[in-house]
Amino acid sequence: QLLANLAPQRDIPGYRDYNQVVSDLQQLQAQYPYLVQVHNIGDSWGKIYSVDYPFYANYNHSIWAVKVSANVTESMDKSAFYFVGEHHAREPISTEMCFTILEHLVENYGIHPDVTTILDESEVWIVPLLNPNGHKVVLDQQDIWWRKNMRDNNGNHGFDTDYASGMGADGVDLNRNYGYRWGYSNTTDLQYWPSYHGPGPFSEPETQALANLLSSRRFLAGISYHTHGQYVLYPFGYLMNLVAPDNYELRTLAQEIAGQILKHNSTNQYYDAMPSWQLYPVSGSSDDWIYGVTGAFAYTVEMATTFIPHFYDIPQITAQNLNGAMMLLKRGQKKMLTGHVTDAITGQPLPARIWVQDYDDLPQGYPALYANASFGTYYRLLPEGQHLVRYVLPGYQTQSRVVTILPDAVTVEDIQLEPTYPIALQITIVDVLDQPVADASLIFESDPQHVYLSNGDGLIVIPEFYPGEYSVTITKLGFSTLRYTRQIDTPNILFRLNKYAELNDGFESGMGLWITTGNWGTSSLYASEGSHSLTDSPNGNYAPNVNSWCKLADPLLLDGVDNVDLQFYIRHDLAQDIDHCHLQYSFDDQNWIILDTFMEFSDWSLKSYSLNKFIGSILYLRFLFYSDGNLNGDGVYIDDFRVYTGFASTPADTPVATPTSLNVYPNPFGKMAYLNIRGIKPEMANPRLVIHNLRGQRVWEKELQRDDISGQPVPWDGRDMRGNSVASGIYLVKLYDGRRVLASSKILRMK
Repeated sequence: QLLANLAPQRDIPGYRDYNQVVSDLQQLQAQYPYLVQVHNIGDSWGKIYSVDYPFYANYNHSIWAVKVSANVTESMDKSAFYFVGEHHAREPISTEMCFTILEHLVENYGIHPDVTTILDESEVWIVPLLNPNGHKVVLDQQDIWWRKNMRDNNGNHGFDTDYASGMGADGVDLNRNYGYRWGYSNTTDLQYWPSYHGPGPFSEPETQALANLLSSRRFLAGISYHTHGQYVLYPFGYLMNLVAPDNYELRTLAQEIAGQILKHNSTNQYYDAMPSWQLYPVSGSSDDWIYGVTGAFAYTVEMATTFIPHFYDIPQITAQNLNGAMMLLKRGQKKMLTGHVTDAITGQPLPARIWVQDYDDLPQGYPALYANASFGTYYRLLPEGQHLVRYVLPGYQTQSRVVTILPDAVTVEDIQLEPTYPIALQITIVDVLDQPVADASLIFESDPQHVYLSNGDGLIVIPEFYPGEYSVTITKLGFSTLRYTRQIDTPNILFRLNKYAELNDGFESGMGLWITTGNWGTSSLYASEGSHSLTDSPNGNYAPNVNSWCKLADPLLLDGVDNVDLQFYIRHDLAQDIDHCHLQYSFDDQNWIILDTFMEFSDWSLKSYSLNKFIGSILYLRFLFYSDGNLNGDGVYIDDFRVYTGFASTPADTPVATPTSLNVYPNPFGKMAYLNIRGIKPEMANPRLVIHNLRGQRVWEKELQRDDISGQPVPWDGRDMRGNSVASGIYLVKLYDGRRVLASSKILRMK
């Protein structure tokens, strides 16, 4: 079909060339000056090269964007959507699709209620031709399979292609060049290949231009059009089995869009919706960067059944896809939280952070969302139901609201924040023995470029500090990493770092704490400390088609703990295709969620993860290793696997829903600890003391007798029920009556 669409002259019928694109945009701006504004957002390589090299004179192309909105010339307080055509040169119907959307909006404003509402309440930004140089290569039939742009990779100041298959020394695949997880899945370092990802992330002026546009304002959602396959794809796509924080709403909208687009020549079959990785994993894509960095719901629509459909099929294909585009544009009219954040005294707009529970506290992370500095406006797409939202800005009192998101309307929550006034703040950083910790680094999330260091007395003094809610991270090598979000409104505050890990495995004594499949084991080839480490392939390079895991044998019991920090050192050498190692967690040992992913090569580095989101849970941890059937490497090496906890923010002897109390002294202890119980009644059925380690393993238990109940302290000599002395670390002490917990405490063993 593609060959049948070619013409004897140097053109492909039915598709606009660059000059027609520019002319049509200018004509629409002249015809609809109150709705259309054309912007030059960047230069192609051809335009850049043409200044010095005559060969590129016919490729002197700019990259154009069109803003479509009511009162388009004014800077309005509106949300935004985007549509992009032709990342890939051999997909010119994507440019025609963008014009179909543009023409539909301007021709139906004031006539069609949906269009009128959309343009009154939002901006629609359309980039119809992101790859104008490659577009010319294809339409001129120099190489109808050309996919890339026109980067001069070999520096000969010309254009090099095999003129037959899309292969050639020049060019970069723009949809492999974005900076989010760039450089490994279904891409290549080989310049000749159509999927060459470029010399580095955002190396191309075309991807820079689009990224700058999408970073300039708050975009809610958008579509990048491609061919072919008749799919609607949503993030993430850089590896298999990824689940985005907004997965439910991303999938729901993808299904709604797909459900509006009939497949070509069908009356009852519609496009298929799926996560991008399900089609095939891709790294460096526009969708992953847009969603992962800006938070916009980013979709790819793979149109049609061939790369370049025949010109007489274009109207049907674009008309069907217009239905999907309109469905996306209407998403801003439902299941959305919006409003303005202002200063309660001056009324000035404030760029407060909008923090949503169960999204912004996920360990995978979510791009921070802030209110617009010029208007104070914020937008957040959310599922139907109730959500706890915090409005945070240093120097102001934090406000929390429980908001209700409606299925068919927008929820408006206007916030007035009360300012605070500066104080002199002294921060003290100590260890668990209350000894000062010098040279600890403290960073406030709101000012990440400023690193504070504690002095020899463990002190950090900030002469002018504005009270408010702050998220802080405190680090020092050899200690737990402390991550804490709290209201800081007093002149003195103390943070305590822990250097005693509750779980500490340097793999010097084998694999006793782990369960494995495949070839996981210990190795003496590399170690960050000592002489051994954990590896997926102890006997050389890993094999092809591996899918194996190494799981912590006992889950972590995160009940009654505070500030849980997972640390380990990792070294990895993995083939740059799709080979990877996941760090995963699970609540049931069945359904696993990705916490981090390791790829390509890295020498030893320390990783640290906050598990605070999971406090109160039983948590399973594992490493999952995957390789395909192509290249291989030395694999992964893991060492000094540690889990730290801090001390609870309330006193350890605080009663737990009962007048009964449990005190431990001395704390920390070396040889003998005493568990002092108060408030047990003689009629209690079966009082007993139980001590667990952090993994939930029962270390020691004692049925309480009458003497214990009468007030005499219960001694514990630091030995488990088999008589073995337990390791240094923090242990959980609980007082039970039957199955009911009466009181709890923590105790630190220091040998």
